[in-house]
Amino acid sequence: MLELNLNKFIDETRYPLAVTLMTWNGNLHSPVTPPHSHDFAELVLLADGHAMHSCGNSRGRLGKGDFLLIYPGMKHAYSEITENMRLYNIIYNFRLPLPMLTLSKSPFLHMLYPGRDLLRAPFQGVLGKLSPRDLTTAVFLLENMRREISRRRPGCQTLVCGHFVALAILLSYHCKKKNTPPKSWNLSRVVAAMTENLDNGAFTVGELAKQAGMSIRKLQLLFQAAYGESPLHFLQRLRVNRAMELLDSTRLSHEEIAERCGFFNYSHMWKCFRKHLGCAPLSVRKNLTENHLPQESAERASAPQSTPPSFR
Repeated sequence: MLELNLNKFIDETRYPLAVTLMTWNGNLHSPVTPPHSHDFAELVLLADGHAMHSCGNSRGRLGKGDFLLIYPGMKHAYSEITENMRLYNIIYNFRLPLPMLTLSKSPFLHMLYPGRDLLRAPFQGVLGKLSPRDLTTAVFLLENMRREISRRRPGCQTLVCGHFVALAILLSYHCKKKNTPPKSWNLSRVVAAMTENLDNGAFTVGELAKQAGMSIRKLQLLFQAAYGESPLHFLQRLRVNRAMELLDSTRLSHEEIAERCGFFNYSHMWKCFRKHLGCAPLSVRKNLTENHLPQESAERASAPQSTPPSFR
């Protein structure tokens, strides 16, 4: 069975989010894709056409506007693909949540960043269907994401993440899962407090528990059940996320970024980057710089040409 890895689609020094498009032509005119699994989460949206989808013991026909979630380790495949099929795959690291989405009480947004309980659950099947109007909006967001990811302009990561948030909220409106959100959603205040205090390196788990109105032990148990990790580990990932944004959008020194993101010092930030991303902050900034078009080159590229280009 084919095993797909996150690093095949995403550069580890950039925010872990990618968008791919599967079509009849892109599938080499084959109506079948081989069974495969992956180590990342995948949000799937069928924009046009039809296909059969198999995952474990579940098998169903996908139609225009249908969307579903595939978690790491789930073996799945597509068959009976029609020639007009356009299927978008949003590939992302579910262990690095976007704060704006983790604050919501929507069951669908909870499923985007699942705890261990959901990861162990059977495949959920089709989660909902977009209306024609909202499908048009979703495709617009997805194509913008694909374009920005390929161009890698300064600030593109922030824009792509913003589009992802908008898309996720749009899908949540059409999710047919109407079950009551789990009790872990009273952690919203805790995540909000973390986001507001990312620059405060002295912010403790005890203060978080006090704001949530619970004991430290209960907070740790709820966090472990909801996110599969401790509050401190979760807070570190939020700080790494913020630091990546500053590395991309500012010229601040590494020491200044470490201070603004609540790390004790640059050495502490370096260790957290190695733990969560497998690379150092210097590698991230170097990669971002190399992928940005210098201003002088941009001006030269946009200037009128003295002689008209020739066409063959």
